[in-house]
Amino acid sequence: MKKRKHRQGIFPAKSDKIPGTTEITITLDLPHRDLWPNASKPWGAASRGRGFVVARRKKKYRRAAYATMLEQGFGHLRWSRVSCTIAFYWPDRRRRDADNAQAAMKSAYDGIIDAGLVADDDTEHLLHRPPVFAIDREHPRVEITLRRMEEKV
Repeated sequence: MKKRKHRQGIFPAKSDKIPGTTEITITLDLPHRDLWPNASKPWGAASRGRGFVVARRKKKYRRAAYATMLEQGFGHLRWSRVSCTIAFYWPDRRRRDADNAQAAMKSAYDGIIDAGLVADDDTEHLLHRPPVFAIDREHPRVEITLRRMEEKV
């Protein structure tokens, strides 16, 4: 089977790259269908070992988010609170479920946490905004925009 070349990082980072940066954007491939909560997954004897496949895909997506953060120079940033908006650029016009889209990005959130941007992905540190859906037939992708928020008083 021919391996597919990953596109993580081919899109330029959107940041002014100065110490006072308040917003960054990273770009990843669309999450694999196994990362979606309502994806049909085999069961019974045919599914033995399936959990390992899904775990491997989650780990791979988490590492991709982590690597993209570091490659684009955001590994040094340490923010206490972050607002996160995700823009999905789909190759077609099918209807999508916003809640499932958020859940599919859990591994990416974990990769961002691993890079050290914020301490945890709980509601105290990471505020999730509703996802945005758009069409880009040429380059389907996910853009994660993280905005620094003021300290809670």
